[in-house]
Amino acid sequence: MPENTLDSIEVLKDSKIIWLENSRIIAIFAVVFLHVAGKVVDHNSIGSEYWWIGNIYESMVRWCVPVFVMISGALLLDPNKKEGISEFYRKRTSRILNPLIAWSIIFLIWRFFKEFLQGHKPTAIELVNHLLLGRPYFHMWFLFMIIGLYLFTPFLRKIVAQSTTSELIFFICATFAISSINTLFSMESKLFINWFLSYLPYYFLGYLITTTDISLPKQVLSILFTLSILLTSLGYFIITKNYDPTDIYFYEDLGATVILMSVSIMFLFKYLQNPILGSNLTNTISTLTLGIYLIHPAILDVVLNFVDITAMSFNTMKSIPTIIIKVITIPVTAIITFLLSLFCVWLINKIPYVKIIV
Repeated sequence: MPENTLDSIEVLKDSKIIWLENSRIIAIFAVVFLHVAGKVVDHNSIGSEYWWIGNIYESMVRWCVPVFVMISGALLLDPNKKEGISEFYRKRTSRILNPLIAWSIIFLIWRFFKEFLQGHKPTAIELVNHLLLGRPYFHMWFLFMIIGLYLFTPFLRKIVAQSTTSELIFFICATFAISSINTLFSMESKLFINWFLSYLPYYFLGYLITTTDISLPKQVLSILFTLSILLTSLGYFIITKNYDPTDIYFYEDLGATVILMSVSIMFLFKYLQNPILGSNLTNTISTLTLGIYLIHPAILDVVLNFVDITAMSFNTMKSIPTIIIKVITIPVTAIITFLLSLFCVWLINKIPYVKIIV
């Protein structure tokens, strides 16, 4: 997550970067939306009506994690920050390790009971293996990945300080190309220790977008963003239907279409210069985004498995066509999950000592 989520919770008062607060809130909702849509894609036949709805929705928000990385780069890579390496590590270590340790334990326990209820009793070795691979639960990989970016940030700042804008652009384009090709050939390491390398172009780009006037007209950016959604959803269909049902290149953060999508929407976010929910509420929610990210899979499990909010839950409304029900189910479920997650994190944040995990 971005700087004042995995790091300090200071209020960003500079009007020039209010748009980063807005971006953070929209992105965390997009994460929840993504995981709701993903459930539909995973549990329906490829090419079916409901699968297509889930696929289009999921394609619309694949940019969410790259945007978080770009926000982190925008806030952390400033070479003018007055802090030594030891201070940098002390501040970030205290902020990331508590949530990482606490939620790894929580989700390993959650995983155990969830799989136990589904008829499988995970062994201790299986659970430890999930932890060592940086995936105590499916979403926790991000915290393990961001550790690498944090570890090398003091040195990456030196690159920024000594580089011209043209050199940074070349570096970003080159690393995007390498990372995308690497993703295309499925060469990702199973160990989390080098995951951060693929996200370096997003990290640097976030800084570049924030500190320069480089941009494109909103109309052009909107066209590129829309085109990337169409190419993502269509590409994912073609490759899973005709070649490999397990190939998710078009959903990958470093897939070519998701790169285009992420870059274009980050530039579009820069136009959001006023707080989207009012100054106080915008800042409050933005400081809770880490907690929302961490807790929302558990909330989603409860919503889907116990409350059972699915398209078929609404089939008692006979006057509404099934297609409309399917279209509205994903956003409705995402909104419910987001609000419940926000409420739970807000409560946790009010509890002394416990609040350090969010």
